[in-house]
Amino acid sequence: MNDRSLLSVLLFARDSVAFPLRLSATLRSLLLRLDVPGDIVAFETQAMSESVIAPTNNRSVLGCMRDAELALDFALESGRFASLEELQWELTEHIHRPTDYRYPRELAVELLAAAHA
Repeated sequence: MNDRSLLSVLLFARDSVAFPLRLSATLRSLLLRLDVPGDIVAFETQAMSESVIAPTNNRSVLGCMRDAELALDFALESGRFASLEELQWELTEHIHRPTDYRYPRELAVELLAAAHA
C-alpha cells in the first residue's frame, strides 16, 4: 500500500526471493491499467529496482492496511472475484480517511502526473 495514495498491490506471499521483481511487475500492470503513461510507469518501476523491507514510517498506513484486509475478507467471502487481480482492482475503489475518502486509483494517477510534470 502506497503511503500517499493508499493504492494497493496484491501478491501471493510464496517465492519471497522474487518478491521485489513480482512487486514491480504487478505495479507496472496496475499502473498501465490505470492509464498512467508508459514513460511514467517505466520510471516508477525502474525506481523500484532496489528495495528494502522495513517498518513503515507512516503508522496510519497500518490502520488502512487493516481496513483493506477486512474489505478483502468480505470480498473473498462474497465469491464475486475470480482472481487476485480482480481483488486488487476492487481495492483501487476502497476509500480511506487519510486521503479524504478519495479513490486510491484516482489519487495515485494525480500524484504521479504531478510528480512527473
